Amino acid sequence: MIQIASADVVISNFKPSSAKLLGLDAVALRKKFPKLIYAQISGYVIDDETPAFDVVLQAE
Repeated sequence: MIQIASADVVISNFKPSSAKLLGLDAVALRKKFPKLIYAQISGYVIDDETPAFDVVLQAE
């Protein structure tokens, strides 16, 4: 959290459930850091729990 406190932007590629479990989801971070810009990158639709790693995507 120390690094996030001094950041302007956070880009996450966690699955939504993993981010929430770690307290690194958009809702949790915006409560602590209201000016933070939060972006989530996913290989699939944003709410999909499928991990999107290079090997997984190549297999598909």
